[in-house]
Amino acid sequence: MKSNQEIEIKLRIANARKLKRAIKLLGFQQLSRRVHERNTLFDFEDGSLRNAGCALRLRTAGRENLLTFKGASRPSEKYKIRQEIETTIGDPGQLGAILKALGMRPVLSYEKYRTAYSGGSGFQAKRAKLAWDETVAGNYLELEGPRRWIDETARRLGFSEKEYLTTTYVALLAKGEGGRSSAPNPPVR
Repeated sequence: MKSNQEIEIKLRIANARKLKRAIKLLGFQQLSRRVHERNTLFDFEDGSLRNAGCALRLRTAGRENLLTFKGASRPSEKYKIRQEIETTIGDPGQLGAILKALGMRPVLSYEKYRTAYSGGSGFQAKRAKLAWDETVAGNYLELEGPRRWIDETARRLGFSEKEYLTTTYVALLAKGEGGRSSAPNPPVR
């Protein structure tokens, strides 16, 4: 089980060709092929996770299945900072049945494609992640790691701090950008 603090931003991709070239010039290597992800968020009937600003996500990414708890976001002007506890699981169908037996229900499902990169340069690059996400809400670059690395990498890729996004894909989807929801008020955090 992995447990840590997540610090991240998203950057909207405007010019894919130019950005891919910049990523390569900074020394990033494609870590994995483009992977299809299916994400389902679970909550209790009363929406207590959503109301607390938390999320419980079941993700299938290629052949990997993950259960992730995300705590409420901490105040920050530039970054999304929150507790993240994640573990791999064997059978997502069985885990979904367990969650339902505990009184939870799926409240939102969404899909995306992710391409992960490793390497790069700069302060603490080994502890950082760069991901290219293709969603129905648009295409985004996600930078996760130490604040200094995020700032340095974003700057070197041609982004300013004004372009940092701290919203979640769920919030982007809830604004009408797509996704399927089984709840009238999907989580927006």
